[in-house]
Amino acid sequence: MESLVRRFYEKYVLVSTEYVFDFIKQADWSKRFIGIKGSRGVGKTTLLLQFIRVNYKSNGKVLFASLDSLFFTENRLYDLADIFYKKGGELLVLGIVHTRTRHGPLS
Repeated sequence: MESLVRRFYEKYVLVSTEYVFDFIKQADWSKRFIGIKGSRGVGKTTLLLQFIRVNYKSNGKVLFASLDSLFFTENRLYDLADIFYKKGGELLVLGIVHTRTRHGPLS
């Protein structure tokens, strides 16, 4: 999990909040689950990192994890969520989520 935390903070300090996506102000962030879909490169990850930067301090209560991380080749998402929650985590943000069809590759 430490590798995910380290990677998150590397991204956290680099994301700019000079120009913030309007969606951050418009979305109802009180929902337990919010899905954001779109083409590669349109700014979904940037939007999520900006939301975190604007609304949370770097205090360990929030974690952004990219599901294409090598961490998940040996660990389950459930285990990450369980450990994060037990350490006092409040918001787990997931990026790079792909769906797998029954007989096809990741799409």
